[in-house]
Amino acid sequence: MSSTFLRCLANLCLVFSFSQCAVDEKTESPIKVDPISFVDPFIGTGFHGHTFPGPTLPYGMVQLSPDTRLPGWDASSGYHYSDSTIYGFSHTHLSGTGIGDMGDILLLPYTGAETTSLIASFEKETEVASAGYYSVDLANYGVKAELTVTQRTGMHRYTYPTSSEQKLSIDLGHILQANWGHKSLEGEIEIVDDKTIKGKRRSSGWAHDHPVFFYAQFSTPFEVIQAKDGEKLIENASLLGKDLQVSLLFPDNDQQIVLVKVGISSVSEAGAQANLEAENPDWNFETIREKAIEEWRNALSKIAIQSTNESVLKNFYTALYHTMVAPMVAQDVDGQYRGMDKQIHQATPGFTNYTVFSLWDTFRALHPLTSIIDQKRTGEWVAALLQKYEEGGVLPKWPLASNYTGTMIGYPAASVIADAILKGIGDIDPKQALEATVYSSEYHPETIAQLAEPRASRLMPKHFDYIAKMKYIPADSVQLSVSYGLECAYYDFCISRIALAAGNKDLAEKYARRSLYY
Repeated sequence: MSSTFLRCLANLCLVFSFSQCAVDEKTESPIKVDPISFVDPFIGTGFHGHTFPGPTLPYGMVQLSPDTRLPGWDASSGYHYSDSTIYGFSHTHLSGTGIGDMGDILLLPYTGAETTSLIASFEKETEVASAGYYSVDLANYGVKAELTVTQRTGMHRYTYPTSSEQKLSIDLGHILQANWGHKSLEGEIEIVDDKTIKGKRRSSGWAHDHPVFFYAQFSTPFEVIQAKDGEKLIENASLLGKDLQVSLLFPDNDQQIVLVKVGISSVSEAGAQANLEAENPDWNFETIREKAIEEWRNALSKIAIQSTNESVLKNFYTALYHTMVAPMVAQDVDGQYRGMDKQIHQATPGFTNYTVFSLWDTFRALHPLTSIIDQKRTGEWVAALLQKYEEGGVLPKWPLASNYTGTMIGYPAASVIADAILKGIGDIDPKQALEATVYSSEYHPETIAQLAEPRASRLMPKHFDYIAKMKYIPADSVQLSVSYGLECAYYDFCISRIALAAGNKDLAEKYARRSLYY
């Protein structure tokens, strides 16, 4: 993502404004450009791009997209362009990562008999994806599926063939990246009434403890026709199971269309319900779609470019679109969120919790870009990173759904924090930032022991100890020693600048010296 974006930057004249234009080669007169028309979410879904085509909002909590692939590296986003079958449509996904996770709360409309494995087939020419919208025809079931989103909810519109039984599968045991250790731990569904269900799903994978609560409403009454835990049939009265899958029938629907609204939360079912009622109280699919389009139009209008080449416009605005998929909001409408300590917190006014900080991948280009075009967001991100330090005891490298993953090298949060402080972005306390970055740059086995994380030892590896004792990282003791040495030297330079901002000359000098240890 970043390399594509930077290549575009190198070849384009950029104008930061809220209006877009391209120059007609023949008339030299301005041609109005709507950035929405140049976003192609299919870009990056092939080869090893690991992006997904389904709708989300800028930094949205829901990423509603088809899952076409489960195991393997190219299943990281749940979708690969070369596939021709769909397991269903789940509400959370990762974009552009090298490890897969998410895929929570999978829905699949179908017709016909219940089979051991419900999988839909589709033809590529029936797929449509744009900012805030996705649709596809499920060939073997004859169902047209359409998706759109709000920030915390997904909305489905399923058009069934005439004279068919209208059915829907809800799969809480569905997982992505099975061969990376991702597994379902528990699923639960409660029938609230004949148009409403609620429940939760908890999984363990890259995020080792990942609960997702949901609240779903249907436009027409349903009845439960089958419930399974894996291959074992279970009673409808106790819809519990590690691999829970429930099938619904809409018996009295004279219309071909079934609408489904799903709110999610990392806090509670009540939080998921509140999110749904606040963001999508009605049943107008087109209204939600238009709101999503308009939100993307406003976000992408932060940069205007001039070009007569349609491919350049498409590459640029699609790359810009992908820069706004993550980090993701991870907080309910009432301000509650699950912290790094696994406790439920109430956000203070003005604070927004975020997750999916791919920091080693993003500190070089994504965060500097955002610090130019969206300084308010940058300030929110730094506040969220510092809050994760307060809750978990150390700055995260790659936080995922309130979990430390310990993925990648060093302590890249220092770079993002220093950049914001030196640019005067946000209400950041330099002393708090200095405390967090210094502590995270040292080896603290006692902190590792206190963290209830299976990968805690990766948060502060012993290479920190070598930096302090030997002033270099020996290759015969630490793998990737050169990368660790260069990365940590740069982060130490960033800490020295934070120390100057905090008025601590001693630490500024110490970390300036450490920055030369490469």
